[in-house]
Amino acid sequence: MILVDSSVWIQYLKPSSHPSSAHLEKLLLERMVEVALADIVFLEVMRGIKGDAEILKTEQLFERLAMFSLAPFSCYQRASEIGRACWENGYSVGSSVDLLLAAYSLHWNAQIFTLDKDFKKIQKVVPLRIYEY
Repeated sequence: MILVDSSVWIQYLKPSSHPSSAHLEKLLLERMVEVALADIVFLEVMRGIKGDAEILKTEQLFERLAMFSLAPFSCYQRASEIGRACWENGYSVGSSVDLLLAAYSLHWNAQIFTLDKDFKKIQKVVPLRIYEY
């Protein structure tokens, strides 16, 4: 399973092409691996979309994916532990969302597909599997 971060979805939904967009398209079409969406990523992506047609198109795309919704409390605990571990090791991770996505990924044993460099910092303190394309 691959949990796709908002950084990848935002590039995918833009008219410009980014190398990650072509790879995500391939994953979605081939269906060799399950592509997942976290509820918080849904919120991050959807709040930036303009226009009813684009909103509908994106919602229809997301409806086909596995959805991680409201993680167990243990994921929030794990996210706070990851944040403290990063801080204690000198790595600044400013986003609580990134910490929560890392905890989701660990909880569900999923790889994370991201363009956000903070996940490389997180990977230095926990066994996070970042999807390489």
